Amino acid sequence: MRWPPPLPGRTRWAWLLGTRFRAWRVGRLLRLLEGRVPSGITVLDAGSGPGFVSAGLLRRVPEGDRRWILLDPQRGMWPASRRGTVPHAPPGFRPERVVGDASDLPIRSESVDLLLSLGVFCCMKDSAIPGAIAEAARVVKPGGLMLFGVPPWRGSEDEARLERAGFRAVVRRRRGRSLLQKTL
Repeated sequence: MRWPPPLPGRTRWAWLLGTRFRAWRVGRLLRLLEGRVPSGITVLDAGSGPGFVSAGLLRRVPEGDRRWILLDPQRGMWPASRRGTVPHAPPGFRPERVVGDASDLPIRSESVDLLLSLGVFCCMKDSAIPGAIAEAARVVKPGGLMLFGVPPWRGSEDEARLERAGFRAVVRRRRGRSLLQKTL
């Protein structure tokens, strides 16, 4: 294996998204959602890759009827798509899979209760970030949540842009790691 590996988003490196270290880091962020993910909501995992983040969240929340949408621009990120399963997910987890880009979401306006955006902005060109923020603000319902994570060197600027788009921090773990709520 070549080291360091290339940026996420290349399908042959998707397995890195399921490593124990990443699961531990993502798990720390997912704790911010405990007690905040009721039944009957729509969850959009933008830039989902194989779906490890959604699987991790599903293991942390009580069972319930939720609509799960995994969105990724590369169909090849879903190695198990023929079987309809997500690696490391509880049995029976069958999310909708949508091919799409975070800067042009093929999702209805104000239809998402919880948007998961972990490591998405750092994999996009800087010129695409304003579009992704506008799309997040468009699809999340008023009062809806966004779990946001990027490397610390990106955090301040991206969080300020999200605040200008109508999100406010409910919990800030550290720069670039926040649970935001749509206020507009």
